[in-house]
Amino acid sequence: CEIMRLIYQIPRNSLAWLLAAHALVVIPHISILPVTIVVAAFSCLIWRIQVYRGLWKFPARYIKYCLAGINLIAIYLGYGRLIGLEPMVALLVAGFSLKLIEMHQRRDALTVIYLAYLVAAIHLLFSQTMIAALIVMSQFVIITTSLIGLNQSQGYRYPLKSLAAASLLLLQAIPLMVVLFLVMPRLGALWSVPSPQHSAKT
Repeated sequence: CEIMRLIYQIPRNSLAWLLAAHALVVIPHISILPVTIVVAAFSCLIWRIQVYRGLWKFPARYIKYCLAGINLIAIYLGYGRLIGLEPMVALLVAGFSLKLIEMHQRRDALTVIYLAYLVAAIHLLFSQTMIAALIVMSQFVIITTSLIGLNQSQGYRYPLKSLAAASLLLLQAIPLMVVLFLVMPRLGALWSVPSPQHSAKT
């Protein structure tokens, strides 16, 4: 039983990098998020850090339900609607942050890592500058570092080796990215493609 618990627990190295990744991917979205969502996101981060340090316990289920309800209300009050790009991004950030404080096992950490990739990439919907691309790439390095650490049983001894491995992986992916950029056809944004004029509507 003890061996199984060790297998499924989240390595400290990976968790530390994941907490850093959470802060890094949320910060670029601050300008489009309601203040309440930003406060809730960093409150969840602080809570998880305190759990990591052994000072606090994981929140009870009713507290998580209350936080989810507060986030929904804050999104509606902030945008006046729940449908649309900005409200959906806010909802994703809120869910990403709440998942952080109920993360117990490796599979939970994997979910948070995949969400972190998505939250980071969504920043490019609002800014397509070179600076935005560099920000997202740096976020990907930290997220990938967390992913590598999650699969290293002895990674806690050399945390910077995980960072070096993640940087090397992304550097190796750059040539493929350039080839795809040059070869792939230029398609318009999916949400800008006009719908058929004679199709049925509901």
